[in-house]
Amino acid sequence: MARLARKHLDFTDWITEAAEAVYMVIIINGYVALSQLNSGFVYIVAVNIGACIGWGFIDGFTYAVGGSIDRGKEVALIKKIQTEKDPERAVSEVVDELDDTFVSRFSPQGKQSIAKEILRNAKGVSYVKQRFITKEELQGFGSILLVYLTAGVALSLPYLVLHNKIDAWLISNLLGISWLFFYGFRVGQILEGKKIFLGLITAGAGIAFLLVSYFVYT
Repeated sequence: MARLARKHLDFTDWITEAAEAVYMVIIINGYVALSQLNSGFVYIVAVNIGACIGWGFIDGFTYAVGGSIDRGKEVALIKKIQTEKDPERAVSEVVDELDDTFVSRFSPQGKQSIAKEILRNAKGVSYVKQRFITKEELQGFGSILLVYLTAGVALSLPYLVLHNKIDAWLISNLLGISWLFFYGFRVGQILEGKKIFLGLITAGAGIAFLLVSYFVYT
């Protein structure tokens, strides 16, 4: 799963999608009181996996459609700067778009230099009729759906293999909280910040969601 997801999503994206799925499963786990586990564990598994499939589909679909929208905006920008008669205005248009990239950290002079180079190369750019969704976007959609499904199955597995459903409930939540700590820790590494602190924050949020959903619905 990780290999397929990383092929179409960058590392930060796929661990974030997995964290979102884990938060959702933890909240669902909290819906069912411990006293109801022996009679309702099949329901928990069905809801966990079903919710992950549903939200994975929604998240994947919006990812694919978002990619289509981004491509349309890129083509519109190229057409606009190709037909812009005011060179300074064209440079400004490109600089505004660069502010959404790592180039935003460059100096104003650096941004303008890059924008002028882009404009020089944009004159010869041609474009074909845009497809609604590309193969790569569909593969990204499938990767997101698979991430959600894998998280749902992994956290539901204890209910299917353990005889004591209270133990299964605890292990399922422990696995989820552990993953959330790992997620926060990795985000901290990427940001070169406080890794353990961020891990505790993301894990603590999972515990809070579990407790709130447990006490609200019991």
